[in-house]
Amino acid sequence: MSLTDKEIALELTKSYIEHLNERVKNKSSGSHTNVENISKTFKYFYSTVENCGKSADKE
Repeated sequence: MSLTDKEIALELTKSYIEHLNERVKNKSSGSHTNVENISKTFKYFYSTVENCGKSADKE
């Protein structure tokens, strides 16, 4: 079973949030985020994944 573009983007977003959480645990600065940034991150990943699929279809 293959993942949809949205599912891939969601997994990437979850991994990114986990990365930020680890940075916070390690007290790194600049690791905080908010809902707006998470939404932008998801949209960015979704757009990237969607465009990769379109370019693969052209080949």
